[in-house]
Amino acid sequence: MTDDPHTRIRVLDTSSLLHLRYAFRRGEERDEALALLAEEVAAKHLFFPPQVKQEIEFGEREPRRVGVTIPPPSEYLQWIRDACSAGAERRPDDDIVSATVKLVPQLVDIASEREEADPYVLALAVELQAEGRPITVITDDIRDKGSLISLASACGGLDIPSVRVAQLIARLKRR
Repeated sequence: MTDDPHTRIRVLDTSSLLHLRYAFRRGEERDEALALLAEEVAAKHLFFPPQVKQEIEFGEREPRRVGVTIPPPSEYLQWIRDACSAGAERRPDDDIVSATVKLVPQLVDIASEREEADPYVLALAVELQAEGRPITVITDDIRDKGSLISLASACGGLDIPSVRVAQLIARLKRR
C-alpha cells in the first residue's frame, strides 16, 4: 500500500469489473479502462478481497448461474490474475467481516448458494478506513432489491464513499 496516508485507496467490487463491458463498448476503450485500473494496482491504490476473484472465476465456469455471460477468453479473469500477482488481493480480517455483516445484515443474501463478495468488499473498506486511509469503494451494484440492499447503499450507511467504474475511469483519464 502507498506510504502516503492521504492517498485515497479504492476497493474494487466484481460488479464494476464486469460493468466495464457495458460502460465501454468498444474494445479499445475497455482495454484503456483496464490499463488505468492496472496503474492504480501498480501504485498500490486499488485492492479487492479474494472473493472478487472467486466470483470472476465462477462466472467463467458457470456463467448462467451468475446471470452474466463472460465470453472466453475473459480479459477480466486475466486482469484479476495479473492484479493478484501485483499484490492487489487482500483478505479482510475475519472479525471485521463478522462485525460488518452484523452492521449491515441486509447486504448478505442468505438464499444464495455461493459466498458473495459484497460483504468482503465492504469489510476490506472498513478495515482500510480504520487504518486511517481515505477509502472509496468502486461498485456498480447500486440497486436495492427487496430486503437486500446494494453495496452502494451499504457503503452509504457506513459513510464510505462509493463510485461507479465509468465515473472513476473518467477521473483517472483527467489526471
